[in-house]
Amino acid sequence: MILSCPDGYRIRVKKAFWRAHDNQECGSQRPSAEQQCQNKYVVDKWTQLCLGKRECEIHLSTSTFGEVCHGIPKQMELSYTCGQYEALIF
Repeated sequence: MILSCPDGYRIRVKKAFWRAHDNQECGSQRPSAEQQCQNKYVVDKWTQLCLGKRECEIHLSTSTFGEVCHGIPKQMELSYTCGQYEALIF
């Protein structure tokens, strides 16, 4: 997955969800919020890898974002904005 912003702007992740593809059932019931990884960890991971960059590419995998429902394809839902880049001047 590639995130990008125009020149002079940088990535700011707003929210992210790592879940079973198309909300497929996980066993006999839909995944809980914990199983969907609708948590701070997913946003923190994106922030760690992309914050302040104009472009960021991440391979979506369980090794990066964790196992949600074993054996079911995963999907990432992500919302981000492009904020003006402000260089620090010392």
